[in-house]
Amino acid sequence: MLIRIGKFDITECWDGVFYKKLSRYPEITAWEIQTVLDFIRYEKDNGRTCTIEADRKIINAIDRYRQTYDQGIRVSPPEKIEECTACPKYRGCMTD
Repeated sequence: MLIRIGKFDITECWDGVFYKKLSRYPEITAWEIQTVLDFIRYEKDNGRTCTIEADRKIINAIDRYRQTYDQGIRVSPPEKIEECTACPKYRGCMTD
């Protein structure tokens, strides 16, 4: 599975590509990194490999965070997930 991380309208999986929208592109949060690594783990558990396409700065941030992730340390979700824009009222999903 190809993972493209960038400035997209939404996060979606389409035609063998996982498009990961960042809430504040080109910055990537620990929560967003965790969701990418969760996706990679899911794919691996189901016998599939992943390749990431992103700016070098984003790939470096993922690589730096991987050790923390591999230790089982989890990040709490933000109060609002801004990559989801289905709700015009909040322009994101509230996670309370």
